Amino acid sequence: MMRHTLSLVMLFFALAISANASATMFKCKTQDGSISFQQNPCSSEQITEWSKVTEQEKKQQRLEEERLLSAQRASDQFMAEQEAERAWQDTDIPEHIKTSILSYLDLALKDPDSLKDLTWLAARTNGDGYRVRLSYRAKNGYGAYGGLSDQTYRTNLDGKVLWNKDSDKVNWYRIK
Repeated sequence: MMRHTLSLVMLFFALAISANASATMFKCKTQDGSISFQQNPCSSEQITEWSKVTEQEKKQQRLEEERLLSAQRASDQFMAEQEAERAWQDTDIPEHIKTSILSYLDLALKDPDSLKDLTWLAARTNGDGYRVRLSYRAKNGYGAYGGLSDQTYRTNLDGKVLWNKDSDKVNWYRIK
């Protein structure tokens, strides 16, 4: 019977320790020198001698730090993109750039002769090239006119088309 009781006490003690192992522990000391161990931070009348952070809490702290670092990187990237965007200045579209883009459309469209309603909307330059936005209609692969296509093209200074994208989309497509 004594052995059974001792086993129950040890089991209870082991469960109590394992339950406490999942929480932060604080060693607190009062003015009169008495020491207590507790899961809550020491009160204002006590001095915290040490606190032990569990592995789970360390993992949560690391995840939070990684999340903050990721958010900082995203913010830095956004700021860099905004700075790069400010480098682009509005400009008139040079004729050789228009000619180059029209030549590209002759190669890219299914039926280049169907090109109509071409409108040059805007142009910007950053000193290394141009970004030109235009809209047009052209026949699709089925021979029917699609809706108005709003495209942006990036060229070098010589007019070679390097990238294009739908103006309402985010991704640019490299021209090979």
